[in-house]
Amino acid sequence: MRIEASSVQQKAQFPNQVLMKPTSSRLSWRIAGFRVTIDPLLPVVIILIGWLLSERYFPIHTIGYVPEINYLLGGIASILLTFSILFHELGHAIVAVRSNLQIERIHLFLFGGMAELKHRPLTPLQELSIAISGPLFSFLLAAIFWVIGYLTPASENLVGVALMFVIQINVLLGLFNLIPIFPLDGGRALRAFYWYIGRRYIGASKATLYTSYTLIGIILIIGVIDLMFYESGYETITILLAIYLIYTVFKGRTELMHAPTLEDYIYTFDPTEDSKALIDQVLHLNDYSLRRAIIPVLEDGVLVKVIRGQHVHNALVLQKITSDQLHYDGLLSFYADVNMGDFIDLAEKNTYDRKIRYSADFIPLLNNKAFVGLCDAYELRFWLRENLCVETHNPINFVIE
Repeated sequence: MRIEASSVQQKAQFPNQVLMKPTSSRLSWRIAGFRVTIDPLLPVVIILIGWLLSERYFPIHTIGYVPEINYLLGGIASILLTFSILFHELGHAIVAVRSNLQIERIHLFLFGGMAELKHRPLTPLQELSIAISGPLFSFLLAAIFWVIGYLTPASENLVGVALMFVIQINVLLGLFNLIPIFPLDGGRALRAFYWYIGRRYIGASKATLYTSYTLIGIILIIGVIDLMFYESGYETITILLAIYLIYTVFKGRTELMHAPTLEDYIYTFDPTEDSKALIDQVLHLNDYSLRRAIIPVLEDGVLVKVIRGQHVHNALVLQKITSDQLHYDGLLSFYADVNMGDFIDLAEKNTYDRKIRYSADFIPLLNNKAFVGLCDAYELRFWLRENLCVETHNPINFVIE
C-alpha cells in the first residue's frame, strides 16, 4: 500500500551496492506487464484472514445459513482482499509508467503491498499523481463492485454480503492510505506539496518527516485522552493506529533523511585503463551488473564510442565465450556510436534533462567532454537537478578526490 524507489534508501556506490542483483522472490508472475512477487508466507496469511472473517465477520450476516457458508465466504473475501491490494498497487504502477518511470516490481507482503519504482519521480506532479493513484484505484474498485451489486439481484443474498465486504474494504483501504503520514500515499502526496512550494526535494522530505511525527503525536494524545476520560470505544483502535504509524514512519525515515553527495553516484577509475579492464571490473560483481551498464571507449580521456553491456552479456551467455576472450579485436564488434542518453556531461544541462531516457542505468560521466567515471544515471540526474538549480543555470564546480 505504498510506493518505494528501489535505490533511494541506499548509498549509491557502483562497486559494492547498487549493481548487486536484488533478491527475487520464488513466487513471481507477470500481471498486466508488471512483475509481481509475493511473500512466501502470504498464502498462510490469506488463510488466517479467511478464518477470522468466517468466525467473526460473516456469522452476523448469515443467520440461518449453515456454518460452512461462512468459511466459503471467508475464503472468497480474503482472496478478494488480496486482489484489492494488488489492484491498488497496479494503480501506482500504471500511473508511474505513464509518467515515464520504470517499475522494478509489485511486491505483496504479509499485510500490504508495495510498487517499487526503479527510479524516483523527477517532479512534484509526478510524485503526487503516482501517490494518489493507488487510493483512487481502490475507490474505483469499490465503485465497480457497487455497480455490480446494484445491477444484479445480489443485495438480499450471500453474494451481496461478499460484495458489501469488498466495497467497504476498498473504501477503507483508500481512506487509510490518504492519511498524510509517510510512507503512506497521503504522506507522499504531502511531500509533493512541500516539494512544489519549496522547490527542494530534500527539504520537502524532512518537512514531511516532522509533519508525520506531529500528526502521530496528535493521534496518540487523542487516543490517550479518550482512554482516560471518555472511553468512546475507539480509544484502543486509535492508540494501536498511532503505534502502527510510528512503526511505518520509523521504517521510512531513511528515505526521508537520505542526503547523498555527488561522489555517492560516481564510480571513478583510471582513465588509462581500457574497456576490457572495466568490463572485467564490472563482471567481478556479477553479470547482472554488466547488463545494466554502458562501457566507455576512450581516446586521450575523451569518450569516442560506447559498448553496451547488454550486448557483451549476450555474447558471454549465448556464444559461451569467456571474459578472457574479449580481447581488443573482439571488442571492436561491440563498438557503437555515442548517442544522447548514453552519457551525462556536467557541463551540458541537456544531457540530464528530465525528458532524457538513458540507455542504461549506469553510464559514462563526463565533465566538459573529459571522462570522469561511471555514474548512476537516474539518481545522478535527480541530484544535479535538485542541487544545481537547472532553471537558474548555476555554474558547476566539480572536484572529486
